Amino acid sequence: MKNKVLIISLFALSGALASDTPHYEFSGEKAVAYLIRNGQCRDCDLSNQDLRAVMAEVNLKYRKRCMFTDLSGANLSHANLSGVDLSHATMRDADFTGADLTNANLSDTIMTGINLTGANLTNADLSYAILTDADLTGADLTGADLTGASGLYTVTGYTPTK
Repeated sequence: MKNKVLIISLFALSGALASDTPHYEFSGEKAVAYLIRNGQCRDCDLSNQDLRAVMAEVNLKYRKRCMFTDLSGANLSHANLSGVDLSHATMRDADFTGADLTNANLSDTIMTGINLTGANLTNADLSYAILTDADLTGADLTGADLTGASGLYTVTGYTPTK
């Protein structure tokens, strides 16, 4: 019964209860995968979740649909997202505090106002990301690729090199 409550909460938080959205019952991982691949994770609370398996499944099976996922306002704090592909995603005002984004593909993303405080971005691809007003305080950017990233002079906790 706990999974059903979680699923209802995920659908309610994501706005997925729209009249044109079919109502299915899933186990936890399948519910999250459904929401992510259909771009319906706006305002989802996915904090403290290990999403590697879910994102790997979504990235492998539904790559084109996942690449443009809207995670704006989503809570992914302390989530394990190492190695995931979130390229071209929109993550405005999302909370990735303490998230593990090691080797993640975050290229061409819209990350305006995102909170990446204490996140592990080791070897992450942030090329051409829009980082306006992002917070990178205490984030580990060792080996991260910021080629072509914009908004770097507005980022808190990061000093661009010349």
